[in-house]
Amino acid sequence: IAKTLGVSRSQVSRLLTQAQQEGIVHITIVDPFSGQAQLKEALTKTFGLADAIVVAGAMPSEEMRRKRIGQAAARYLEATLSEGDRIGIGSGRTLYALATSLSGHRRLQVQVLPLLGGLGRVPACFQANELARTVAETLGGSWRVLYVPAVLENPAALGAMLAHDHVQAVVDSWSELTVAVVCIGHVLSPSGAQTLFADFLDGDTQRRLLEQGAAGGICVRYFDTLGKACPELADRVVGLALTQFRHIPRVIGVAGGPEKVGAILAALRGGYVNVLV
Repeated sequence: IAKTLGVSRSQVSRLLTQAQQEGIVHITIVDPFSGQAQLKEALTKTFGLADAIVVAGAMPSEEMRRKRIGQAAARYLEATLSEGDRIGIGSGRTLYALATSLSGHRRLQVQVLPLLGGLGRVPACFQANELARTVAETLGGSWRVLYVPAVLENPAALGAMLAHDHVQAVVDSWSELTVAVVCIGHVLSPSGAQTLFADFLDGDTQRRLLEQGAAGGICVRYFDTLGKACPELADRVVGLALTQFRHIPRVIGVAGGPEKVGAILAALRGGYVNVLV
């Protein structure tokens, strides 16, 4: 650069620093081991996926693994979004990593909607409403909110909740989604289930889900090892139904780690995601 411009190397360095500070130049570090091309090809071929993004799994901590997966999902989302996309987003720590990893380089007229209501005692930053706002603001789009609980006490309460105009408006908008981004939750055992359920589901509900063979879940909708929906909670959740995911053109499932292998496999068998990060 210095030779081409006829200036000193130090001046180039100073100009690059200034350009970074002013947002003209962005520098991104790309992990040379993150491609995993063979595994990507095997995943797409075996499960008929539209795409798969694989990052290196050897991480010093689960938090670091979530962050790396979230970063990879953010890069994929930014590269594949189009003007006018309507994006549905779930909740969870990995999706928080995605939302906070978006660069904001592309400003798009998108709309972002939560795919479920709020989860009790789960930090606000991991809630679907807050993630929808964060993603929309970073991308330059708009968002809607769903200020209702995700899990209601009984089916009658669900009917009453859906009778509210602002709730029904969001629910109706789910049929117009072009993209959805979701975490895939896991169920390993009663002790493992605690990490997934404890903050928003009571003990009896957890027990019944395990008795029904729940292997994983998306947006508080649970399925067994073959991807078949579990009946528990089906009539008490304010959230996108599992069957609706199959009608969205692009559903990006974001998950990783050896403990989630069973849940990811079950979600793929059920056909609930067609892009896997």
